[in-house]
Amino acid sequence: MRGSITKRGKVYRVKYDVGTKSKRVQKSKGGFKTKKEAQEFLNKVLIEIDEGTYKEPSKDPFSCFVLEWFEKSYKRSVEETTAETR
Repeated sequence: MRGSITKRGKVYRVKYDVGTKSKRVQKSKGGFKTKKEAQEFLNKVLIEIDEGTYKEPSKDPFSCFVLEWFEKSYKRSVEETTAETR
């Protein structure tokens, strides 16, 4: 199974496989108002999986994201004294 769309009440839910051939990992996302929206999302995710660019959404807090961005990107693009004034 690669992906499917189901209707739950008034909204649509998408399920798709992100695992390897040896291990099946299934993800889902719901809340799509129309079947067309759900299909567009599913197509986008399946293309990303095929191209190897799919990245699972993170459940880390926003502060973790900002700290990681600061250390990996921002600090390298500004002078050391500018980075220290945060």
